[in-house]
Amino acid sequence: MKHIIKYLTLSVLFLVFITACDKKDSITYSPKGQAPVLSSSNNNIAPQAKDSSSNVLVLNWTNPQYSTKDVNYILQLDTSANFTTPVSYTLSNVLNDSFTAGQLNNILVYNYILRFNVAANIYIKVNSSYANNNEAYTSNVLNIKVTPYIPGPPIVTPPTDLVLNPADAGSVTGTGLFITGGSFGWGNPAAVPGQQFTQIDSVTYSGVFALQGGQQFLLLPFNGSWNYKYAVIDNTIPAIANGLGGSFGFYSSYNNTSFNSNMIEPPTAGNYKIVVDFERGIYTITPQ
Repeated sequence: MKHIIKYLTLSVLFLVFITACDKKDSITYSPKGQAPVLSSSNNNIAPQAKDSSSNVLVLNWTNPQYSTKDVNYILQLDTSANFTTPVSYTLSNVLNDSFTAGQLNNILVYNYILRFNVAANIYIKVNSSYANNNEAYTSNVLNIKVTPYIPGPPIVTPPTDLVLNPADAGSVTGTGLFITGGSFGWGNPAAVPGQQFTQIDSVTYSGVFALQGGQQFLLLPFNGSWNYKYAVIDNTIPAIANGLGGSFGFYSSYNNTSFNSNMIEPPTAGNYKIVVDFERGIYTITPQ
């Protein structure tokens, strides 16, 4: 009897051992997820300055169905469908975001230097991933039209808002914006219309000029007077020195400021478009 009990005990232990060896560890499976689908509340936005604090764009995207709620999202906006220079926002564990008119306008005005009151295309997408950046997906791309507005008082006073000193009234032959010096010689008054800019809006002027290259020039708000000019603080700053443009300001002999250095033409002769943006206080020079 003892032998029978002994053999039964050994058999039970053997079966327990075999069962334990056959048992497989449970595996935690994390779904790979899927690309979120992006949608917007508005596809054509044309706000005004009074709307700056109001939400004008709400973006929603579908749940990418990861196995955890700890998900990272990168929302990107760009004026290029290829997203070459995107403005990005990192978000966590949300499925929406919104922009006020002021936020959206600042992106377009200061990041992409778009023209005021002219509709432009912007492109938006959202990227999703786990917190460790694994399983990254990209949503569809939205194409939205947005019209930038003039956000507030210009950084530099435009010609139309300047007040002429009565002592200069006899020497002034015109008001607006004129280029002198450099390729045009330093004659004052400047030749009209060849040296006069076109006013695009209340804060933007533009003109295409034939430049000899490597010369220095100034901008005049009152044609015929040297007492007022638009110039730069330091023309050795690389972008300005290379003829690309930069920050500028107003100088008056009646109210001296630090903007007293000439602007610089590009080094190579050719036709160039000069855009003078008083709202942002910058000018740009681009080949045509």
